[in-house]
Amino acid sequence: MLTKWSRLVIQLAKLDGLKVIGSAGSEEKVQFMKEIGADIAFNYKTTSTTEVLEKEGPIDVSVSAPPPHTLPHNMLFPLIKRIL
Repeated sequence: MLTKWSRLVIQLAKLDGLKVIGSAGSEEKVQFMKEIGADIAFNYKTTSTTEVLEKEGPIDVSVSAPPPHTLPHNMLFPLIKRIL
């Protein structure tokens, strides 16, 4: 399952009208990203990230989803403030 952070970022980006391109390491996670709104979702273990980005890019914002306990407490504030 995707982390809460990943799910939140996808949904907030869609609320802001952004195109969401997501990558995950399993087909289950790829499908879940599509279900919650990602425009493009692919398995980075079986699909070339470069090829996807050349076809679907450009990218304006890139967000990585590290384990939640490693995130700074104020990391979400700028994203939430922008949407509100």
